[in-house]
Amino acid sequence: QALSAIVNIADALLFILDPSAHCGYPLEEQLRLLEEVKGLVQVPIVVVANKADLTSIPEYPSMSTGSGEGVQEILDALLVHKDGWKPKKAKEPEETQV
Repeated sequence: QALSAIVNIADALLFILDPSAHCGYPLEEQLRLLEEVKGLVQVPIVVVANKADLTSIPEYPSMSTGSGEGVQEILDALLVHKDGWKPKKAKEPEETQV
C-alpha cells in the first residue's frame, strides 16, 4: 500500500540513508534499495544522508535529525516538488524613522 501511495499520490519521495548503519542495514543494501525504488517511481527522489553529526556520504546532502543540522534545507528541497508550493518571501526589514 505504501508503494502504491508513492506511485499514485506522492509529489516527491524523501529517501533517507543511514551511513552509520545503525538502522540495521549496511549502506550497500540501502543504496541497492534506492536503485530499486528509482526504477519503480515516477516522482522526484530527494536523497539525504542522515546522522551528519556522526558521518556523511559526499555524494548526498546530509542532515542530522538529532541536532537539526541541515533539516530545513532538506525540507526546502523536498517542498520544491509540491504542486502549488511557493517559498515564503523573506521579511523585509522595517524602516525606522529618524
